[in-house]
Amino acid sequence: MSGLKAAGTSARVVSGGAVRRVAVLGGAGDMGRVIVRELAASNRVPELVIADRDLEKAQLIATDAGIRSAHALEVDLFDPKRLRDVIRGCTLVVNAAGPYFRTGPPVLEACLDEHAGYLDLGDDFEAADLLLASNRTARAAGITALQCAGLTPGLWNVVVRSLADRLNRVDRIIVAWVTGSTPKRPGVERGGRAVIEHMLHEATGITMAFQNRRRRPIPAFRRVETIRFPAPLGPTRVYDLGHAELATFPSSFPELREVRTLGGLVPPVLNGVFQGIGAAVVAGRLGWDEAVDALLALDDGRSAAPRALRAVLRGVAMQCLRREVSVGGAFGLLRTGGSSSTEPAGGLFARVEGWRDGQPCALEVVESAGGATAGGAMDDLTGGSAALFVEAYLNGEVKGPGVVTPEQAVMPEIFLARACKLLSGIDLKVHEVATGSAWGCSVS
Repeated sequence: MSGLKAAGTSARVVSGGAVRRVAVLGGAGDMGRVIVRELAASNRVPELVIADRDLEKAQLIATDAGIRSAHALEVDLFDPKRLRDVIRGCTLVVNAAGPYFRTGPPVLEACLDEHAGYLDLGDDFEAADLLLASNRTARAAGITALQCAGLTPGLWNVVVRSLADRLNRVDRIIVAWVTGSTPKRPGVERGGRAVIEHMLHEATGITMAFQNRRRRPIPAFRRVETIRFPAPLGPTRVYDLGHAELATFPSSFPELREVRTLGGLVPPVLNGVFQGIGAAVVAGRLGWDEAVDALLALDDGRSAAPRALRAVLRGVAMQCLRREVSVGGAFGLLRTGGSSSTEPAGGLFARVEGWRDGQPCALEVVESAGGATAGGAMDDLTGGSAALFVEAYLNGEVKGPGVVTPEQAVMPEIFLARACKLLSGIDLKVHEVATGSAWGCSVS
């Protein structure tokens, strides 16, 4: 961690002050329950509201929190009156209910109306773009709204800022993630509909690229690159998709010429599954809800509708034709529902290119993990990262007012030191690599 510089410019901090009431919307979900757990452990919130459309689950989470200040409320985020009733009087509203291209705008609008602070775990381009458009309104109201405050985007944006601060000028940023299906764990519910819906959204239709300082449309989840992750992941294919950094990085780094956000799934056959289902949605062969239902069924080891299975086979067959997977390996994994006999693995990658002392320079951070750290605890890693941002917000460490992003909002050196201490498997070693070299080539 030595050598990482803090963000240089100061800004008025409006996120601190006396903490009265904190509401976690979607508090009974995968990420929300982790945030609730960490807030309860801190024992510094006089009133903690777990708000969810499933009141019974929210009540269980409130009971499990083990503190008298926690209580549950039922909320429909698309019922404007009920939403405002729930968040009225809050110091901070944590939006942990995705997908954020649907939930972000109405919740932020309600927070501005009720003069409540806002924080979310948003991860898609459209939501980030819409929320940034409210920056002037939030600034005028004196409200700090921190968006994209999860793992990636979120903590990983702060990693990018720490790399950018080592350069005199930043020209290009590439970020990537790799993850897989969450394995079953005793006593823990599998990932919900919002996670599948977000991934399908990322893999479907047209997304945006940021190149030569301009946005341009490209097919989502089709353009492929290979990143050399360390073991246990190894070289892995990732695809361009519409992640939130496409909207936030150009506003944070004015001289930036190019941003690429890429993602991939392991085992690789899952990429073909989503590509096939996404293509069927675009062609009108599957409805959106029907496609999400099919993916949830496959993830749970259940059978999907025949036309959804045909879409899956088309997607995987195209992978085989492109030689991204072998025929035997792909269809062998499909017979087992996409599960692998090996331990799950995941990875994170960041590369920042630019100039330092008049010379071109490229810096990378490459993380890879296996077992429970990678596949079994994505909710803990993402929710735990969000909890660190919530802590920073309540401590008055988030810069504002306005709609801010992680790379703008916190001091990298302080924040990343906390992250390395609290999130297992994160080491954040910086590699200086040759410009123009293959991505991840610094890793043996």
